[in-house]
Amino acid sequence: MNLDMREWQADFDERGYLESHIGAVSMPESQQADAATIITAARAGDARAIAVIEQLTVYLGTAVANIVVVLDPALVVFGGGLSHAGDLLTEPVRRVVARIVPNIPAIGISSLGDDAQSMGAVYSAVETAETRLAAWLGATAFPSRAVGRTGTG
Repeated sequence: MNLDMREWQADFDERGYLESHIGAVSMPESQQADAATIITAARAGDARAIAVIEQLTVYLGTAVANIVVVLDPALVVFGGGLSHAGDLLTEPVRRVVARIVPNIPAIGISSLGDDAQSMGAVYSAVETAETRLAAWLGATAFPSRAVGRTGTG
């Protein structure tokens, strides 16, 4: 997702525009730190860390607003290293989204933290296996291992 039309011809490789601007690689080498360090420093009142979080929330809020315009999700969930930011992230992102679009989705933080991507991949694999197994067995429905869900085949 490119958030700046002036950079439409730039080559961001596989990282893409957004990750290139909000990831640790985008920060000057002298200021690089992992997300947890920046979040801890921002919570302690460090002005540079707060500025990094503010810039991050503008990029993320603009990206979320673009997604809302196209997909109209009811919920946007942040995971990975960003999940440690909690309210430092969600409230400012919500404010940015509100300035851009009228229909603001719920914005939350994944309880899976750094494991969000891995667990999502595992869940997708299990769901695909259940669907294929149900089809192979000729079943119209197959009880899912996920609590409260039923897969269909």
